[in-house]
Amino acid sequence: MTDTPDRRDELDESQAETRAMPAQSARSDTDGLDIPTYAAPDRAEPVYVAPTYTASNNPESTEMDPGGSRVADVELSAPVRRGTSDLGLLLLRVGLGVVLVAHGLQNAFGLFNGPGISSYRDLLQTAGYQHPQLLAYVGSLTELVAGVLLVLGLLTPLAAAGALGVSINVWLVADLASPGFHFFVADKGQEYEMVLVLLAAVVALVGPGRYSLDGRRGWATRPLVSSWLALVVGIAAGLLVWFLLNGARPFA
Repeated sequence: MTDTPDRRDELDESQAETRAMPAQSARSDTDGLDIPTYAAPDRAEPVYVAPTYTASNNPESTEMDPGGSRVADVELSAPVRRGTSDLGLLLLRVGLGVVLVAHGLQNAFGLFNGPGISSYRDLLQTAGYQHPQLLAYVGSLTELVAGVLLVLGLLTPLAAAGALGVSINVWLVADLASPGFHFFVADKGQEYEMVLVLLAAVVALVGPGRYSLDGRRGWATRPLVSSWLALVVGIAAGLLVWFLLNGARPFA
């Protein structure tokens, strides 16, 4: 009778070697992320542990994957908190918008003891503007539309550009009535007009803030290209209207 060899020792040694196998350091999945892997003590297959990421709260930071579904962007840092900046932008934007709406109602309809469209046209003609009738309607409409959009925080770069162009002409008309770049003078001061220009420029540069209808758009949270574009368009429009339709030398 042939003796059968006892292979229990060989199986024990094979299992011991399997348990002692080193874990794989990393693997790259189809998305290109390096995910660390760890081997379980009593299992032949490794256990994959995915790293933890903080999802971005920026609604625009999504992109389309090759399959056509939206993939949320991820970021490793905590979201930046703006404190009271958005509340300050709300007050600034609404204040400027209310002033523009009030001026538009005064010039177009004579409300709030305003001149009305006929007197506004005569004022523009006296100031030296060509086509004062058309300019009176365009100026009043621009003030009304830009003011309403600023109050709502909607299409803010466009609204800020319109407000800036109108405010520049208001400032130049005030200087034409009292030449010499006067400031802080009781009957000839131009600081009010200057403040309107500065407020419109600030809104164009910093955006409307989160408390607006544009709050989920890029120009509300991280304005850059739209800010410079609104600033340049507003200044260019205001100066072009002045030099093409008036032509008087400002601040002489």
